[in-house]
Amino acid sequence: MSGYRKARTGDRPDEGMTLAELVTVIAIGSIVLSMALVVTVSLAKHNGKNLVRQERADATRQVSIWLTDALAYSAPQPNDPAGASPFEVAEERKMVFLSALPAVSPDHGAVSRVTLVLDEECWSGDPDPGVLHRCLERSQKGPDGSTSFCASGCPADLYEDFVVARNVKGGPVFSYALQTDAGTTDVPAVPDPVQLPQIVAVEFNVTVGGEPGSGDEDVEATVVKRHSVKGWSRL
Repeated sequence: MSGYRKARTGDRPDEGMTLAELVTVIAIGSIVLSMALVVTVSLAKHNGKNLVRQERADATRQVSIWLTDALAYSAPQPNDPAGASPFEVAEERKMVFLSALPAVSPDHGAVSRVTLVLDEECWSGDPDPGVLHRCLERSQKGPDGSTSFCASGCPADLYEDFVVARNVKGGPVFSYALQTDAGTTDVPAVPDPVQLPQIVAVEFNVTVGGEPGSGDEDVEATVVKRHSVKGWSRL
């Protein structure tokens, strides 16, 4: 029995742990917890940026979808000669065209003037840096059934000014493709006014960032969409 007890006396007790072991376990646990916390925060930040980016892209994509319909129903003004263009302005940052959008009341004519412009307001032309406006000017129907646009003293319901996106990065918003004798050609610069009737496609390219100082100004969303211009007819 004494030999057994002696042997047992030299063995390490099974209960508890030493202070060194406890410190080691706590240190390892702290490192693992810190790493897990860093990964969690990083994933949350990444997911947050993706959500912001998606929201900005969705908002901009809505006007691209609207633009598809507006260009599909583009039409020259009534009584214009055959072959007239629905486009009044075709620039890198501004596009104005006529479209046979549905009239909102019997008093409105069949044709509306659509303006999309970056860095300025539609009607006044005042600077509005980084803001993309989409404006709609509805025509009026005269007593004889003719259609015309209001020149002065216009009713407020004829105009609609909608801010598509803010904090739009610089660069061309619109580029154009022309139908020529040689086929369809992408124009590297703004079309000449005489080429407006030849426009058969418009590429819409917008990159949106965040408000300066907001913490997510570096989160950018880009929407690129090519729109066909077809189907218009004399009204």
